[in-house]
Amino acid sequence: MSTIKEDDRIRELFYDIQWYHVQLSDMKVGDKSHLLGIEKESNIISINKRNEYKEAMDKAEDELYWILDKVNRIEIRETFEGIKSAEELRKILTTYSTPDDWDDNHEEKVFEYLRNKEIIDQQAYLYNYYSLDPPYVEFGTKIPPTIKSICNESRLCYVFCQYNAAIVLSRTVVETIIKNVSDHFFETKAKNIDIISDETYQSLESIIQSFSNNCFKGKNFADQLKIAKNIGIISDRAYQKANKIRLLGNKVVHGEKLVSKKEAKETLTDILIFLEEVYCKTFS
Repeated sequence: MSTIKEDDRIRELFYDIQWYHVQLSDMKVGDKSHLLGIEKESNIISINKRNEYKEAMDKAEDELYWILDKVNRIEIRETFEGIKSAEELRKILTTYSTPDDWDDNHEEKVFEYLRNKEIIDQQAYLYNYYSLDPPYVEFGTKIPPTIKSICNESRLCYVFCQYNAAIVLSRTVVETIIKNVSDHFFETKAKNIDIISDETYQSLESIIQSFSNNCFKGKNFADQLKIAKNIGIISDRAYQKANKIRLLGNKVVHGEKLVSKKEAKETLTDILIFLEEVYCKTFS
């Protein structure tokens, strides 16, 4: 299995580099390194041997750098030690270079490798990005920052060909909004009753809050959507879009379907319509 060979080689190189480092250091014979417990073997090293160690260490570091750059961080695969392997690798990674340290040539070399292995597809990303319409909504659509951030993230998922993730995030947005806007809906209804006293208003507000809390209690997402439509929290059009997103999202979440690029793109449009209906036309 290539992954096991990959992991073994990383460990071998890391140990070798640390061994050379200890032998070339000012440590005394018998001293051990803190990192791997490698022991200093001699206080005296000839110039030739020192140069040999330095050359071997540089060569090992170059190979380790390249292997670390090529480690697939996307596709799940098996190793003998599972997650522990990743934890060990993380310790090694913190010792060596990050993309911040790369020059342009090395960065292009890494990109070329990732493209050849079909781990990334820059051409597809560019095409997806420029195939999207700007996500405009009607002026006055006051979308909460958290909701807006998740929607933006779902669009990034589409750009990077993560179509199922775009659907799931869109479904999450709809479900979150339905659970949250009810309080605002009932509060708004109460405040519109301006002919009652403050004392009566406080009592009425408490009753309305209780009704709001219990309105969706114990109900599944499908029923919550229907209730929201029936009592006027969302419009018929918002319901149609939300239910479409819910149904598609359910199929993804429950492993029944892998969505197409077309379905993901349509969902991004549907979620904008839903947001506009809820945050502009219903709660304007």
